[in-house]
Amino acid sequence: MGWIKCSDRLPETETEVLVTDGNYYWLGKRRPHYSYWILNNSMESSVIITHWMPIPALPGKGGTNESHI
Repeated sequence: MGWIKCSDRLPETETEVLVTDGNYYWLGKRRPHYSYWILNNSMESSVIITHWMPIPALPGKGGTNESHI
């Protein structure tokens, strides 16, 4: 699933998702009031979030993104 425009649909409040303003992205939770988000679990922000997406699942064991150190 890709980025979803906030003007098309918003995530449930207090559900952690990836959000962007078109320049940067953060982990975010939408506050009950539309224009406020908690970003990176630490700050309430009035940054204008334009898009969001569910946090993707981690790759499974043996997946192509597995790191070998």
